[in-house]
Amino acid sequence: MAELARTLKDVAEINDFFADHQDRGVQLWQYHVSHSCLELVMMHEGEIHWKNSTAKCTTIFCHVTHSMMIPEISWRARLSAVESRPNEKGETIITLLDHAIGFKVECNHLFLYVGRHPNSPTYSIPNGD
Repeated sequence: MAELARTLKDVAEINDFFADHQDRGVQLWQYHVSHSCLELVMMHEGEIHWKNSTAKCTTIFCHVTHSMMIPEISWRARLSAVESRPNEKGETIITLLDHAIGFKVECNHLFLYVGRHPNSPTYSIPNGD
């Protein structure tokens, strides 16, 4: 039976996952301007580029993205997440970092969809598989 995908939302759980997945290939996937949503894909094995990797991957989803510094499109990642205290608007900001390459993304929400490719639908497809 295939391993079911799971969602990580807690920063401590996310950092535990990142600690277990150091130097894995990460690739910029897409950015939705209208909702300020950034998606990255992390390969669990294989090459950095998704076409040369195994089917196992994780979607890293940054929702309500405030700022981004992404110097590479794909790289071997050493990611970590830091949660700030609520700001003057009462928002908690989560910063996704990779100090080795100067990667930094600030967002309101960070989710990891472990075992799910970003192109996988999260709903049933009528007349689909």
